[in-house]
Amino acid sequence: LTSRERIQQVLIVVALAGILVQSAIFINTDIQMYNRQLHREETSPSLAFYDAFYSNTLQAFEEEKLVFYRDWHMYVPPYHPGWRWEMSWELASYELMAELNPDVILLERANLEMVTQPGALEDAARPDDMGAWQRFYSDAAADRVSGYQVVYSDHFGMALIRAELADRIR
Repeated sequence: LTSRERIQQVLIVVALAGILVQSAIFINTDIQMYNRQLHREETSPSLAFYDAFYSNTLQAFEEEKLVFYRDWHMYVPPYHPGWRWEMSWELASYELMAELNPDVILLERANLEMVTQPGALEDAARPDDMGAWQRFYSDAAADRVSGYQVVYSDHFGMALIRAELADRIR
């Protein structure tokens, strides 16, 4: 073998060794990702919230046509006949709710805590929007959103439903 051929063989062996090491490292990562996906129904607070809300409240409206607003991390099923899901990358506000006119509002507690924490308005990049968000989330947390009632709440989120619908589940 010439020195050029030996160098090529060494480079091939080094490249293969690098690929094997990288594969071994990423197999572990892939297994972890697969296991997280496999068990996410057992560990997802968003799924747990929806399951509990559905079985405690929504099941009573299975045949109804409903419009939902949801914060972006709130789980909703991919499809349900008669139910329409609305989401905005902005946070909820009275203006947005007036535009969407939802029957059900699903709010993530992390958003509520973020916008209502002390100093949030002063530190906001968009103070007008933050003020609108604070008014809505503060009222929601205190169950003061006119025309709606908080019907379910846990560590992950809260669900508000139109008052006339809430009256039917009691």
